[in-house]
Parts: sequence; structure tokens; C-alpha cells
Amino acid sequence: MDINELHNEVTVLARVAADLSACVSVRVCVCEYVSVYVRECVCVCEYVSACVSVCVC
Repeated sequence: MDINELHNEVTVLARVAADLSACVSVRVCVCEYVSVYVRECVCVCEYVSACVSVCVC
């Protein structure tokens, strides 16, 4: 592997990392107040795409 190939690999990895950081996972949670101080949130997540996971209780 020469330096150009290595540079291309790094560029691709950087782009993938940027794409992943741009992704936002959306969570839709219904929270139940068990008491005044305790709040219980349970989520089941479903991956809609690689980027978006939607959580519904």
C-alpha cells in the first residue's frame, strides 16, 4: 500500500465518522412518575435506519 492509498483510506474513514456524528437518534419515551422523586422511563428501540433509532415505551 503506497501513501496515496493510505490517504484515501483515511479520507473514507473520516467521512464515515463525520456521517455517523451527523446522525441523530430520536427517542420517543413515555415516562411514568413512580413517586415524586423517582421517574421510570423504559424504552424499546427500533432502528429505522443506521442513523435513526426510534424508541417507544
